[in-house]
Amino acid sequence: MAEEKKDVDIVSKIAEKFEREALEFIESEVSAAEGGEELSERARETVKGVVTFCIEEAKRHSRSPEEFQNEFRTCVNEWFSTIMLITNRFLKKAVREARKK
Repeated sequence: MAEEKKDVDIVSKIAEKFEREALEFIESEVSAAEGGEELSERARETVKGVVTFCIEEAKRHSRSPEEFQNEFRTCVNEWFSTIMLITNRFLKKAVREARKK
């Protein structure tokens, strides 16, 4: 039981450090390709939202540092896969339909 508590504490420490460093990086490095500061801020908030969500999910489902890492990566991959699915399914369809008209 004490060993499990220790692992959960380690996961929490990893999550806190990772989140702090990730958010600092996002704040300093993420920007919109075009559109100025307003769009860059929207881009940063979007990325922060996904990272924060995936950190929380990984913490909830992990009891070891390795599990945390795997859960975080899985969460990010699911977000990316969902975005790609939407892009492939609906954007291509919208482009085809617009060209027909």
